[in-house]
Amino acid sequence: MMSKNNNNILVTGGAGFIGSAVTNELVKKKYNVIVVDDLSNGKLNFLNKKIKFYKCNISESKKIGQILESEKINVVFHFAGKIYADESIRKKKEYYLNNFIYPKNFFNLCLKYKVKNFIFASTAGVYGEKKKIFRELDKTDPINPYSQYKLMFENFMIKRSARKINYAILRYFNVCGANIANKWGQVNNKRSVMRKISIAIVKKKMKKFTIYGKDHPTEDGTPARDFIHINDLVDIHLKVLNYLKKNKKSILLNCGYGKSFTIKKIIDLFKKISKKKIDIEYSKRRKGDPSEVIANNLKLKKIIKFKPKYDEIYFMVKSSLDWEKKLIKKGYEK
Repeated sequence: MMSKNNNNILVTGGAGFIGSAVTNELVKKKYNVIVVDDLSNGKLNFLNKKIKFYKCNISESKKIGQILESEKINVVFHFAGKIYADESIRKKKEYYLNNFIYPKNFFNLCLKYKVKNFIFASTAGVYGEKKKIFRELDKTDPINPYSQYKLMFENFMIKRSARKINYAILRYFNVCGANIANKWGQVNNKRSVMRKISIAIVKKKMKKFTIYGKDHPTEDGTPARDFIHINDLVDIHLKVLNYLKKNKKSILLNCGYGKSFTIKKIIDLFKKISKKKIDIEYSKRRKGDPSEVIANNLKLKKIIKFKPKYDEIYFMVKSSLDWEKKLIKKGYEK
């Protein structure tokens, strides 16, 4: 059997928002990148042409096994999966398969073909709603199937690794923004807060934006979230990869800035930047919707020496708005 190239990386879900952003940066760093994606939530338009692409789902075990073996994969970034918490309640079985069963079988294949490093895109949703600031060692209490199955896979991976593979579990908070220069951002996901507002402004189809609750214990009564710009999230992934290769031990990290912004404040900033009017309507709080969610990111800063570069809320909002304008201009969204 040929020895593996330390630079051979497989990215599942590599044509999606976060997957394509990480993938393009890996290519810049001279890694040999292979992408597996069924294109259910991504577009090939935003991938570097140097990337080798396989259109398939990770449930296709025979094909995935062949890719892992023939491409001599040393590192896996796993982004593939269903991504909507509210949808997971209606489509519980679909989420169970895509976010737990298929990843579990895929991870076993990675062990079989001796992948050395495995980086998993998880969610802060595993913590639940009982606190405001979350540390990695806090008790988990997911409130929807999406988060529940992410946590189930985390636990499975931890038990199965048994020093045979180094893993990184990255719990994302609220990922936002876009990198205009490198031509990637959100496309299919229209449910994130900043994307919703951007669409409302650019397409002019939404007269009012709904905020769920105005009696939250925050500065203006609206829910507050810890947003992280996609550029900084990409940087975290590259630093985590270097950490795994250098230290050969596993890690669990929160991916957030450690500060929050209210939904009303974000809407007001969108209005200021775009000079467009967005009327707000208030609805009752949604069940299981926490008032404020913030990452304790001390571990992130200490272990991989993370220093945010794009944590100004103005930049996050403006890049989201500029990206939406670009999508319309290029004809990707109509």
